[in-house]
Amino acid sequence: MSSWGWRERRRGGARGSLPRGLRALSASVPWLTAGLLLLMLSYAERAFTLSEGVLFELPASQSDVSAADIDETADVALLMPHSQGTLVFFNDQRYILEDDAQMQSFSDAMRERLRTVDRPTLYVLADLRIRHGTIQRFAGIARRSGASRILFAEKKGRADFE
Repeated sequence: MSSWGWRERRRGGARGSLPRGLRALSASVPWLTAGLLLLMLSYAERAFTLSEGVLFELPASQSDVSAADIDETADVALLMPHSQGTLVFFNDQRYILEDDAQMQSFSDAMRERLRTVDRPTLYVLADLRIRHGTIQRFAGIARRSGASRILFAEKKGRADFE
């Protein structure tokens, strides 16, 4: 079979004209590139860990697993899932968390109610089926409405749920 002249071109190409020191360097270039890429990814990882959200200050670790924060609360909000969206019960009114107009009236009602309290703390009872993103959105609205602290409830009792 004919080699079509490839062997002669490969042997007589640019690689044969490189000095031996540069041949070793050219063989290590892919490894240097991979190392540089890993170094860049490690630096980029630090930048991606910064994100927006609702910051909750948790107490120092304790020996028991249950939450033990106690605070005097101004008002109570109840969050429950529904087919229309997440229902928020506050001050004998019902609001839908996904509706922006209702959240504006909820924010106004909460701002008016918490204005008379020295250290406004909101006590929140949330159903187990509510997603954490929904709770974060609610906490952001509550914070903008004047609640300086939010105390999420802990259900005590039997371990079985509905």
